[in-house]
Amino acid sequence: MSILVEQLEEPADGSRTCKIDFLVRDLVRPSLHPGSRLLVLEGARIVGDMDVWVVHDDS
Repeated sequence: MSILVEQLEEPADGSRTCKIDFLVRDLVRPSLHPGSRLLVLEGARIVGDMDVWVVHDDS
C-alpha cells in the first residue's frame, strides 16, 4: 500500500517524527493502533521502520 510522509521534526538522535497518511486507509486501519510497528518498504527493500504513537480517524 502507498503512504504519504510529512517530516515534522528530526531530533539530534537521528530519529524523525513524521505525519503519515495512507492512500487506501481502509486497508491499513485494522492494523493501525498506538504501539504498533510498521516496516517501510521501497519495492522489496526495507528502508525504515516506524512506531505508531497516535491514530486519528478522519474518515
